Amino acid sequence: MNEQKLPTIQICKGQTIPFWNPPRLPEMKGHGEGRSFGPSRYVIGWPDGIVKIGHTDLGRRRWGMFLARGGVMLDLAFYGSAHYPLQAEVWLQHAVSRMGYGGAFASTHEAEKYLGNRGSGYSECSKIPVADWERLVDVAREVT
Repeated sequence: MNEQKLPTIQICKGQTIPFWNPPRLPEMKGHGEGRSFGPSRYVIGWPDGIVKIGHTDLGRRRWGMFLARGGVMLDLAFYGSAHYPLQAEVWLQHAVSRMGYGGAFASTHEAEKYLGNRGSGYSECSKIPVADWERLVDVAREVT
C-alpha cells in the first residue's frame, strides 16, 4: 500500500503519522529470543490480564524487563522502516480501544509492579482478559 494515500492520525500537536498496521518483516532468525536490535513493536501480557503494547529499537534491552517481571511475549513484530513500529503501536492501541478495552492503570504508581522504571509507559497498558489474548494477537497481525 502506498503510505502517502493512507489516512493519518495526530499523535501530538502538529504531528501526524499514517494510520495503518504496516507490513511486518518475516520472523527474525538466528537472533536468539529477540536479542536483535531493530525497529519492533511488542505486545506483552501478564497473567492477571494486563497488556503492554509498545515499540523500540532496543530489542530485549527494552522489553526484557517486562518478561523479568512476569510478563509473556504475546507478539513481537520487526519492521523494515524505523517509522513503522510507532505506526503499528498507535494502530493497535486504537484497535484495542475499539474492542472495548480500557486502560489498565490510572497512575504510574499503579504500574510500577509491572513496568518498573517508576511506571513509565503506564498509558500504553490495557486490561484485557487472558481468554481474549488470542483475538488480540490475531488483530495485531492483521494486514491493513
